[in-house]
Amino acid sequence: MHAHVVKTMPSSADQQLISEFVLAFNKLNDCLAHEGDSDPVHSALAIDGPDEHGFWYWKPIPMETGRSCLESIYAKLPGRFPHLI
Repeated sequence: MHAHVVKTMPSSADQQLISEFVLAFNKLNDCLAHEGDSDPVHSALAIDGPDEHGFWYWKPIPMETGRSCLESIYAKLPGRFPHLI
């Protein structure tokens, strides 16, 4: 017998939680990167180009990621993340 997985849309409460999580980045990080930054995520999330000093702001965005992408992280952790992460 095969398990049947039903994918459901997050509830409005879950959507609110995701929005608050994404907005928390601005409170905990200045979301500023430098053009010499080697992290490709920062440049992919850039809001605009670098200023005259080579700095730019980036903005986090909510993304849906396949659960299989978490397996390499789970291999190093004693437990699993809650459903929304």
